[in-house]
Amino acid sequence: RLRDGSKLPNPYPRQEWRPPRRCHRRLAADPSALRRPDLREVVDRSRDARDGAVGDRALFLAAMVPAALFLSAVLAGSFRGLAAFGRDELRWSNGWEHLVPLTLDGVALSFGFLAFRAVRKQQSPDRADRLVWAAACASAAINFLHEARLAGGSLLGGGYLALLSLFGMLIFHEFLA
Repeated sequence: RLRDGSKLPNPYPRQEWRPPRRCHRRLAADPSALRRPDLREVVDRSRDARDGAVGDRALFLAAMVPAALFLSAVLAGSFRGLAAFGRDELRWSNGWEHLVPLTLDGVALSFGFLAFRAVRKQQSPDRADRLVWAAACASAAINFLHEARLAGGSLLGGGYLALLSLFGMLIFHEFLA
């Protein structure tokens, strides 16, 4: 009631309170749809949901641990090739040769994480993804050309070092998918 004693108008007329006809048909076909589930059913449903979540988490960890190990091995091999390029081709020494792998692979990794961030914010990761692939291809080209042109190097060794750079970025691409 309002302060002056009058009643509030009913915003829901009586005919709108009836369930739709589809609901009547469902109830006529299965009258148990109205009963509340007993405690056993609720516990079973929650246990099934929890077991599914635990299984998904275990599967995720089972995939992530080897992927992290593989990524670190790939980056270590790429680091070796790029540091040798900095030492031999650029004539950098006293630790400066490590700037080449730190910048090229570091840019690729940084933009890979920015792509993850974009996906999490439900934005398109395309720009970051393109920069990841550009840095990975530059790293792969440098690794290949440097190893192939060395006196004791080979095309096969250059191809292997180039694939290391590309495999690292393929892992990031799969994580985004």
